[in-house]
Amino acid sequence: MLTDEDKQRMDNAAVDAQNDLEDVSDEALTEIANWWRKWVSKAGHKRLGRVLLEYADKAKQYGVHDG
Repeated sequence: MLTDEDKQRMDNAAVDAQNDLEDVSDEALTEIANWWRKWVSKAGHKRLGRVLLEYADKAKQYGVHDG
């Protein structure tokens, strides 16, 4: 079970993550957000997160800039 302190750390991390997106184009964010919305009810957050991480790993492997 998460403690209040754990929840606060996660809330803080979410704010940091949101701030980290400031350098990403609105077009890119909109594309990913729409993709997420399309699939989240069918696949779930964890599985979609794994899909994105797998994509990031492949991109890194081929030298694609990762921001």
